[in-house]
Amino acid sequence: MEQEIVSKGNFKVIGISRKISNDNAQKEIPEMWKTFILNSYMEKIPNLKSNSIMALYTDYEGDHTKPFNYTIGCEVTSIDDVPADMKAVKVPGNKYALFKVKGGLPDSLIETWKTIWTSDDLERKFEADFEVIIGGDEVHIYISLK
Repeated sequence: MEQEIVSKGNFKVIGISRKISNDNAQKEIPEMWKTFILNSYMEKIPNLKSNSIMALYTDYEGDHTKPFNYTIGCEVTSIDDVPADMKAVKVPGNKYALFKVKGGLPDSLIETWKTIWTSDDLERKFEADFEVIIGGDEVHIYISLK
């Protein structure tokens, strides 16, 4: 699988968040996306820096087999005004392995994650990984590296 190494500085995200694990992710994640879209959460996020929707994987309790916080939201310029039913997440700057997933969503996205989980080549930090929705048929996955 093709990847490139990139660096990204600190950034902030506001969105909806829930503690999940890979055991229940196939049920929980689609439910969260449905809630995010049907309740127009993007329109409620203040101080938008970008209209790109992101999914964050943070606060890992270990490796990818342990629970983590999953947040769907948008990058913002400030976290001073967080709506009561949302959460602010500060993502530290880091070096990332970037995987560009194009076409066949969501199956290609799931397959890419399975490849990431089983890769011996990635020295994962398990600090903050994230996906950025680029378009209707493209997602970029950023994996934090040591």
